[in-house]
Amino acid sequence: MIDEVKRVLVAPELLDAVRNNMDGHHLENHVKRLIGVGAISAPDARQLSKQLLGICREDADRVFYQLGDPARKVLSLLLPLHPQPVWNGIAKKLASRSWHARFYVRNLLAIHNGFDGDHLGRGLGIDIPAAQFLEWVRAKPGKRAVTAVDWLPIAERDTNGTLSWHKELEAYVAEFGDAPGVLEAITSRLHPKSWSGGLAPYLEPIVPLVQTWVGHQNPAVRDWASKQIELLMSSIRAERKRSEEDVVRYL
Repeated sequence: MIDEVKRVLVAPELLDAVRNNMDGHHLENHVKRLIGVGAISAPDARQLSKQLLGICREDADRVFYQLGDPARKVLSLLLPLHPQPVWNGIAKKLASRSWHARFYVRNLLAIHNGFDGDHLGRGLGIDIPAAQFLEWVRAKPGKRAVTAVDWLPIAERDTNGTLSWHKELEAYVAEFGDAPGVLEAITSRLHPKSWSGGLAPYLEPIVPLVQTWVGHQNPAVRDWASKQIELLMSSIRAERKRSEEDVVRYL
């Protein structure tokens, strides 16, 4: 029975047979049962990962959005059991020549914390150990360092609401701050993707955070910090003006 379930889960025609979200729910439950009885070996994890990552391809929009969340959950279950074969499958998609494969796998890895979520927190929806993806980045930092910025925690907030750079990001910038696109990717992470009310209250705490890097040991980071402060202050002024105009308009 176990062997039959495994055969069905990795059958090439399985993904094309998906019809609705419940199929993903059933897939997830079958994998959980196999894990519960200790029936997932390293080769099984490799095959299952390859099957699940098959949704990251061109012309797979329907299947991706039906199986994306269950696939993310199953990969999260498999990774602690057999980290290397699962990560190898993910890394292969990340390095694919296909733009669609890279786009979908990055979406699969991303955390989806809903409207008004913590955009400064860890960006991974799958708990991949930093040591594992850092090894991948170090193999080709010029091409890969920018990708991993999306996965890192950016800042921590104390009980008073004051932000400080997360130690993982600080270590990453110390090692890869000169790699193409890294600082620009941090810029993108500083801005929320969605918010309620005005944007200014989200940007204002970022200013003193960025100011701490004005004296950074890396000249490129110092220059980036100075420019970011100017851009942030300009955005905050524009947002405050827009908010004031909105209040007047609706009086």
